[in-house]
Amino acid sequence: MDFKNKIITAFVAGAIAVSYIFQPAMAENKQFSRPEIELIIRDYLLKNPELLIEMSRLLEAKQKALTKNNFSDAVKKLNTELVSGDGAAVMGNPDGKTVIIEFSDYNCPFCKRMAPMVKQAIKANPDLKFVLREFPILGPSSRYASTAALAAKMQGKYEAAHFVLISTRGRLTEVKVNKLLEAAGLDMAKLKKDMKSPSIKAVIARNLEIGQMLGINGTPAFIAAEKLFPGALTPEQFSDMVQVAKP
Repeated sequence: MDFKNKIITAFVAGAIAVSYIFQPAMAENKQFSRPEIELIIRDYLLKNPELLIEMSRLLEAKQKALTKNNFSDAVKKLNTELVSGDGAAVMGNPDGKTVIIEFSDYNCPFCKRMAPMVKQAIKANPDLKFVLREFPILGPSSRYASTAALAAKMQGKYEAAHFVLISTRGRLTEVKVNKLLEAAGLDMAKLKKDMKSPSIKAVIARNLEIGQMLGINGTPAFIAAEKLFPGALTPEQFSDMVQVAKP
């Protein structure tokens, strides 16, 4: 909420609050006209401007709490699909009780920055089930890379494909994706055939739909214990998130 909207919201909230304060007196005295009531409210707010600030703070806090609650409820409803549905590309321990979900795009520089932390967390936490949701929002080459990664999953090589793609600096192209995956030992004939699978197209479409349902509009976006951790995290923040995810 920007400053202008905060002021408007606070003024409206304050006016409503003051109208309730004066409502008994107004009810008893029928001689108050609308301009007189508005003047009383105006004078009261001018004499007590801190009321506007306090109302704005309370309203903003309430809106943030509501947003968090709505997100948590949405994650609960989608939990089974998020963690083990067709679109769940699992790395680490598939039976792990410590679960983190990431919405990621291979052309996102912040996702690339997080990749070493993700890899280290998987190595350091035997109980970590790390679920990738392919979320290609940065153009056709992102979608191509996500499609290729999901096709690699059909060869049992998703994790290898993911890290070779996400660890490559700069923007990916179709040619670069193919070269990287061939060097990583993927069967390229099978990969290209599997990339045409309607199921992969459906997974990506569903991931984008889920992201929209959860209000995710950027990458990376991590989910742990029904809480959202958006953007590039510091090592300390990432470590804290892993702790939050533990049962």
